[in-house]
Amino acid sequence: MRLLKLLILVCLSVMLSAGCAKEQGDAGAGSADSVPTLAELNDPKYNIAAVVGTASEPYVPQKFPRAKEKQFPSVSDMVIALEKKQVDAIVFTRSNLETVVAEKPGQFAILDENLGDTAIYMAISPHPQHPSLQKELNEFLREKKSDGTLAKAYTYWVKEHHTELPPLPQAEHPTKKLIIGTTGVMQPFSFYAGDNLVGFDIEMTTRFAAQYGYEIEYRVEDFTSMLTNVEFGKVDMAAGCVMYTEERAE
Repeated sequence: MRLLKLLILVCLSVMLSAGCAKEQGDAGAGSADSVPTLAELNDPKYNIAAVVGTASEPYVPQKFPRAKEKQFPSVSDMVIALEKKQVDAIVFTRSNLETVVAEKPGQFAILDENLGDTAIYMAISPHPQHPSLQKELNEFLREKKSDGTLAKAYTYWVKEHHTELPPLPQAEHPTKKLIIGTTGVMQPFSFYAGDNLVGFDIEMTTRFAAQYGYEIEYRVEDFTSMLTNVEFGKVDMAAGCVMYTEERAE
C-alpha cells in the first residue's frame, strides 16, 4: 500500500513571503514596494528558506537556482530567521503566510506572484493496525467532498481564519482507537488556540472518527518525526498539512 494513496483534501497556492522587521525611521522596510520581485530574488546575495521535506522545498532550487537555499524544520523557525534577517524570504502556502502577516502586521509582505500549486493529503501507515482504514478514509473524503463539508470547512479555516472548532459529532461508543500524528503548528490545518488543538485537519479527523466509531489519540510532533512514525507504523495516520511528493509516495 502506498503511503499517501489518498484523496486530495484542498488545493492551495504555494507563495513566497519576503520581508523583514521594520527599522526605526524606515517607512518602507517590509512593505510590498520595498521587497524584491521573484526575478530579483534569483541572486546569490539572497538567502531563501524552505521547510525541509515539504513539497514547497523543491521550488527554491527550481525557481531561484542562483540564490542560497536554507532549510528549516518548521514554518515558525523560518519566520524567526526572517525576523532576525538570517534569511531574506520564505516559501510556503499562502494560507500559512497570511497568518504570519496577520500576527505580525507591518513586518512582512507576501509577493503576488505564485510559485505554483500543491495538494494537501492525509497519510496512512503501510503497517496499519486497522486494515480497513484507507478504504474508510477515502470513502469518508469522497462523501464530504460531495455533500459540501470539505468546501465549508475550507472556507471556515482557510478563508475566514477561525480559531475554534465548530460543533462536531463525537463517537458515542467507540470500539477502536486511532492514533493520529499531527504538527500543532501548521495554521490553519493543525494548530493550538490556547490549549486546544484545532484546524481543518483536526475537524476532518474528528468527523471521520465519529462516523466510523474511532476514539482518537493525537500525537503532536515535528513534521519529520510525524512522517517517520507513519512510515514505521507508530501512528496510524498523519494529518497536518501533508503535501504530496514522489519520495513520500514510495
